Amino acid sequence: MEKDNPHKKLIFGSKIKHFRLEKDMSFKQMAAETNMSISYLNEIEKGKKYPRQEKIEILSKVLGISVEHLVSSELTGKLAPLGDLLHSNFLKDLPLELFDIEMSKIVDIIASSPLRVGAFISTLVEMSRNYAVEKEHFYLQALRAYQEMNFSYLEDIEEAADEFLKKYGIDKEKPVDTIVLRNVLQEDYNIKIINDGIDSNSNLGFIRTITNCDKKELLLNSRLNELQIRFHLAKEIGFQFLKCKERPITSSLINIKSFEQVLNNFRAGYFAVAILVPKDSFIKDCEFIFKQKTWHPDIFLNLVNKYKVSSSTVFQRFNVLPRFFGLSKLFFMGFNFDLDTEKVKIDKELHLFRQHRPHANRLKEHYCRRWPSIKALNWMKDEQHKISVHVQKSTYYGDGHQYLEFSITRPSFMYKNKLTSITMGVLIDEDAKNTIGFIDDPNIKECQVNVTCQRCEMNDCNERAYPPVIIEKRKKREAISKALDILLEQ
Repeated sequence: MEKDNPHKKLIFGSKIKHFRLEKDMSFKQMAAETNMSISYLNEIEKGKKYPRQEKIEILSKVLGISVEHLVSSELTGKLAPLGDLLHSNFLKDLPLELFDIEMSKIVDIIASSPLRVGAFISTLVEMSRNYAVEKEHFYLQALRAYQEMNFSYLEDIEEAADEFLKKYGIDKEKPVDTIVLRNVLQEDYNIKIINDGIDSNSNLGFIRTITNCDKKELLLNSRLNELQIRFHLAKEIGFQFLKCKERPITSSLINIKSFEQVLNNFRAGYFAVAILVPKDSFIKDCEFIFKQKTWHPDIFLNLVNKYKVSSSTVFQRFNVLPRFFGLSKLFFMGFNFDLDTEKVKIDKELHLFRQHRPHANRLKEHYCRRWPSIKALNWMKDEQHKISVHVQKSTYYGDGHQYLEFSITRPSFMYKNKLTSITMGVLIDEDAKNTIGFIDDPNIKECQVNVTCQRCEMNDCNERAYPPVIIEKRKKREAISKALDILLEQ
């Protein structure tokens, strides 16, 4: 077996386990025949130990497998799927350690039941190839899972943000001054801020910031407004204050090398939100909001104005709801609307309890036009209002779950032909009813919604943008199956 093979121990151990099980040999029997301890054999099979040559020869004799086959890195037959897995990027690109999963455990599962589990793994690997799933997709999905596991609340970063605010004597009840953020970067971290540093290259015009780590420069896109600049200055401080070694150099995740870069990007962004919208102050705001018996659109706009941040930053700060208000059954969605093509794209998605509806759809189907966010985007397309706030009780067709959904929609800060919308949905259950004072406000409209037009069975939808073709195909298959049953019963 090749000395530089990173999976040398795992491959050898999986072979030993596979052939031992094929011979229906227990650890006790194998230990007796090889004169090796059960614990040592167990360590071999788990890929933690690699035996010396003389012990390999003993194992070869007991199992009836040639030494050459045991030490070869090639995996054939029932173990072939494991070879595909180890030689692909499918798991190598995933941060298994983040979820306390060892590669050896996955290998152990496959070796125990190679036909069933192996076929399943092969299917996943082949799908990742056929659908051109890149490692960035795995990284971002893993990050979402990490956020959901922690209800998007990280105590260590909250503490770091408090430490930063205290260190620089920043009043938590007032917006952080942009000049203070600039001074911290320039004076404490010796980072030069170049306000129009990206403008010279038209190919990079979509990127908001670029960090030249070697020259210690932060390049800003001149199209950024003051709110965006404050956020990205705070985020850069986050990278520095949290001492992130691995990090992306662009605000848009381009050419990502590792999951550590994706995770640190999230942590630095979280830090920025935490210092721009201090936790204790925001909790008081939420308490005030939830005491109201009627809904007022200005509720969210007042938060945007109070902290001098974007609506996106305000919605991110609602991560305090699970921890301090018991509202954990939430989802957050971000939408972009292209005025030229009139196409809606979901670019942010986070579910803190389970896979709620709505959710992102990669099949180019038409999102339900009854979602408050889609309504607002279409309304603003014609009215061209600067910013709008919508609230709606959405009951999802099929499962009956009802959500109180809040949306803020506005023109894109950087692109004249785009609108953006952020939505937060709160499952209406006893926790929500006991916490949100205006939840029974009769002025809040109720609406039955679905996910996409192609998969919607509602017949009385005037907003439908496309026929229910997926439903029609399913019904046709069901009719064919029923006809076959009738024919066979005759």
